[in-house]
Amino acid sequence: MCIRDRDLIKYLRSEAMKEEEWNRINTMTPLDLRYNDEALTLDSLLKKGAESHMEELKEIWAYAEKKLELERQLKRMKEEMNKRRIDVHRHDKFDAHLVRNFDSLLAAIDEQVATIETMLVSPYINGVLRKVCKAWGNRLTSISEILDELKKCQKVWLYLTPLFCTESIQVTLRREYENFCYVDTRYRAQTELMGSDNLVVALLEKERMKEEFCKANELSLIHISEPTRPLYISYAVFCLKKKKKT
Repeated sequence: MCIRDRDLIKYLRSEAMKEEEWNRINTMTPLDLRYNDEALTLDSLLKKGAESHMEELKEIWAYAEKKLELERQLKRMKEEMNKRRIDVHRHDKFDAHLVRNFDSLLAAIDEQVATIETMLVSPYINGVLRKVCKAWGNRLTSISEILDELKKCQKVWLYLTPLFCTESIQVTLRREYENFCYVDTRYRAQTELMGSDNLVVALLEKERMKEEFCKANELSLIHISEPTRPLYISYAVFCLKKKKKT
């Protein structure tokens, strides 16, 4: 078998050569080949004159190999992210769940989003692969947005829970306490769900999670200065207030 024949077999038997590439062969050459044709042999290819179109076949094969590398990279990214878990632990004092690995999760997501953006400008990504790549990028963005809202909510909740555990503060700051109860209820409910299913990608399957955290975060922190309040909260007290309507 000559080198030309070996190259011909290499080009057409490559894992990278999918139906789209075989259609390109028929567009660029008169060979009229069918994808997954079990009757296709080296002899039949030579009879069709395939050796006269080695340059076109090599070009299509090289393009397909580059595209296959991107497909494999995307697959590895999905597998890595699908294994990632939210580190949820129980806060015994307040009988609630806390997330401890925001930074590592968000960093991993940002890295993948940057990789997706690079892949999308590659000349070797098109058709179905481009759609799949975009869809994965959109999923990552949605997960990142949920984690961002959760991180904000948890920060507020951690600060305010000790304050509003005091009955005198509940009475003195009645309206703010009502707002805090709104945040507290939603925070506990959603983090409870994470405790039972802590896969990062599972966040997208939890209905209304982002909406719940966004609503809670619409309650903003303000600075209140009133010397009549108990000394242990002194002049500076942070509490929740309904967002001002514009």
